[in-house]
Parts: sequence; structure tokens; C-alpha cells
Amino acid sequence: MDFVLAILFLVLYYVRPHEWLAWVAPLQPIAKVLVLGLVVVFFRMAQRVEWRPLRFIGELLRTPNDWILLAFTLWVVYASGSPKDTFGSFYPVLAYYILVQHALSTARRMESFLWVWLGLLLFVAIMAVLSQYDVDPFGSQRRTLGMYKGRLSLNLSIFNNPNALAHSVVMVLPMIYFLAVWRRFLLAKELSVLLYIMPAWCLFLTQSKGGYISGATGVLATQVIGRPKWVQVTLLAVAYIGGVSALMFLPRMYELDSIRSDRGFQGRLLVWNFGWTSLQTLPKGVGYGRFMQRAPEYVEGKVRFRKPAHSSYVEVAAELGKAGLFLWLGILYYSLKTLVRMQGRTDQEERIRRLLFCLVVIYVASSWMTNISYRGTHFIQLGVIAAFYRLMQRAPQAALAVDDGNVVTRLGLGTEVTATGPVSPAAMPAAAAPPPERIEAAQAEDPGGEAPLPWLPRRRIAWLLVDALLIYVVYRLVLRAWLYFMVEWTGV
Repeated sequence: MDFVLAILFLVLYYVRPHEWLAWVAPLQPIAKVLVLGLVVVFFRMAQRVEWRPLRFIGELLRTPNDWILLAFTLWVVYASGSPKDTFGSFYPVLAYYILVQHALSTARRMESFLWVWLGLLLFVAIMAVLSQYDVDPFGSQRRTLGMYKGRLSLNLSIFNNPNALAHSVVMVLPMIYFLAVWRRFLLAKELSVLLYIMPAWCLFLTQSKGGYISGATGVLATQVIGRPKWVQVTLLAVAYIGGVSALMFLPRMYELDSIRSDRGFQGRLLVWNFGWTSLQTLPKGVGYGRFMQRAPEYVEGKVRFRKPAHSSYVEVAAELGKAGLFLWLGILYYSLKTLVRMQGRTDQEERIRRLLFCLVVIYVASSWMTNISYRGTHFIQLGVIAAFYRLMQRAPQAALAVDDGNVVTRLGLGTEVTATGPVSPAAMPAAAAPPPERIEAAQAEDPGGEAPLPWLPRRRIAWLLVDALLIYVVYRLVLRAWLYFMVEWTGV
């Protein structure tokens, strides 16, 4: 039930019928499905821990990813001045994270979820391209030809400008590769080439410089991850030497040669300077969601308006201060750490790991060029990564229950094998092992045992300090890059 609701939520999130069907809007379908999904998740979790509050909290906060996100949430609420209002606007993305994390309890569910996600992104790309050929139920053509002067957009709230559309559709590139190409049979690889046509066309028509750069970064990541070190170094060198030059042939990329005189970048420089000043002078920042309210007005001709940050790093730093930026970078750090350290035990698990790694890399790159700091898709992605962490922590064999010296191995579907005395799992007869699909189904319904206590450092204090130090190094590198870009734009 929870998995079905997670899939339904993802469909509603991307298709957004409440925005283009008037009779659906009052029903608030996303909110209702989300609440129902959380109720199912919490009820099953409470049953699994026998309705013990501390065990429930332990199940909810089992992974380092959970703890760093909790710390970030607490800082967002504390730093924004109005805790009740701030939490009211922030809690939906936390709900996305919780629902997805606990609904994807097996590798099969995880891969199915990613296939649905890919299908929805293909739907978005197809509808955006078809809007240029009068198949336009969302009314996108007027935005594309009017406000954006021919740059493709889709008239839904999360894709309603070319950059937003490009940075969303670009996720399709690694998704197709790992779901349909990597270690698949030959015919599937050949047919999957057709899946690239519409998203690549869509990305091209957005004329988004940031989208092109993120796409190139994502494609490079698909070829680098899991390869020998010498291959990785070679690919990175080739990409640096030839890839940058190839990108310059794409629409509007030539503008980067005269970046200092570009009006758009001059406006971006104005808000980046504002963000830097806020970071240095306001310990708690200007407050969650208040960047646009506090940013200085930008004058273009006779028009005065406020520009968004056009960078998640700048937005988080300005709104939440140094501590907020540190914790936000900590979320990205633990996501990458999970995906780098935990090797998949099967092709399916390794496929999921590599795909998620590429999605995080794309998000890291895109975050320099657009403000997607708190976008729902980011928290959905974080939920899948946390679910992968839980999956990798789970023993590959069936759970063991020890009672009065008897080892009882649950085989699924009610079958048990009992041995008397101190018998190790390795000593169990090979014939007693159930097929993998039965283990997976049994784990999805009943992982077995009690939930662990909350993830605490305990004997990992040293590793916790190492993590904090590495996050701080990343934090300093982000500040260095920020200053470099501002100097590059000013020509000083």
C-alpha cells in the first residue's frame, strides 16, 4: 500500500493535474495522497517496533542521512524567526523524503520507482516539445514564444521557465543509460536509443547554458563511476580538453565569451554580492524563503525587479547563514558518501547505486546555476538514497531469530528451519536457503527483529569528526569558488 501511494504521489507531483484541470484543484490530490502515505508508513513502522515510542524514533532516524537532514530542518526553523510558519512551509518536502524512504524497502521497488520517474520525465519532455506543434494542453506555446523569445518551457509551476525545464529533463540522460543500457541485453540497448530523442531535443530547445553543462556533467559521471582509476583520469582529461570546446557549439554558449558584459550575468552578480554580504554579516541569514524579498532591485531599462539567486549555494548561504550552508552541504556529503562506500551486491543494486550517484552529481552541478535548494525532486532523491542505505545495511540472507539456544531462520511464506544449540547462519544447510525473490518479498513485509536505536556516534566519534572536517573543506571550497566567479564576472 505504501509503495502504491509513493508511486501515485510521484505521478501527481509531475503531472500536476490540479494546475490545468479546474475541478481537480479543490481536491488537493497531492496533499491527500501524501498524508495517506505517511499514515500507512507510520502505522506499519509502529507495528514493527511493537508501538514503543523510543524504538519508533530509532526506526525513523536510523541512517546518518536522517540525522543530518534533521539537523538542517531544526536550523531552518530556528534561524527563520517564525518557527511555526517556517515549519509549515518546509514540512511537505520532509514528508516527501519520509514517504519515499520507507516505501522503497526492496531493490525491486526502488528500480520500479526509478522507471516510473523516468517515464514521467519523458512525459514532461514530450509535452514540452509537442507544445511547439500545437499539441499544447498546458498553454506552453505562448510562454515560449512570448516571454522567453523561443526558448522552450512547459506551463507547469515547476517547469515554467527554460532553465527549470532543462535542469529537470537533464536527469533523463543517466536514467536511460543505467535503467535501459547498462548490463542489459543487446536488443534492449538498441531500442533504448529511441528514448534519448525527445529529451535531448527538449534540452536543446531550452537553450539553457546551465542545462547543457549539467547534462555534460551527468553524461561524464555515467562513464566515470565504477571504472578503473586510470580510465577515470583519462576520461576526465579528454572531457576537459575536448568536451568544453564541443559545448561551445550549442545555442547561446558563445555568450560565455563575453560574460562580463552580459546583462543577465550583471544582474546575477548583483544578487551574488548581496548573498555574500548577508553570509558575512548575518549569523542566521535573512530567513528561509526570504531571498527575493530582501534582495536589491535590479534595473533594466525602465523596469525595476528583484532577481532570484540563480544558485542554490548562494540562496542557502544568504537565507540560512554559515551554519545553514554547512548543514546543507552536509546533506550532499552524506548522500555521496553513501553511494561511494556501499557497493551493490547484485547488478540491480549496483545499477541503482550508480544512477543515484549520477543524479546527485547533476544536482551538485545544477545548483551552481539555478536555485533548486529546497525543490521537492531533491528531497525525493534524498529519500531514495536513504532507502538505498537501509537496503545495504540489511543482511542479504533471511533474518535470524535466536530463542533459548535455538536458531530459527525465517524463510518467508511461513516456512521455518530450527536447529538446537549454538548454530551459526553459515552452518545452516544449503537446501534451507529460499530463493532470492522470496527473501526480498518477506523482507518487504517483515524485516524481522526490533528496530535499532537511533544512529549515534558511539564508537564512531573519530569518523564523525572526519566527516565534519571534510564537510568543512567542501564548505571552504564552495566559498572560494563563489569568490572566483564574482571576480571573473567583474574583471577585477
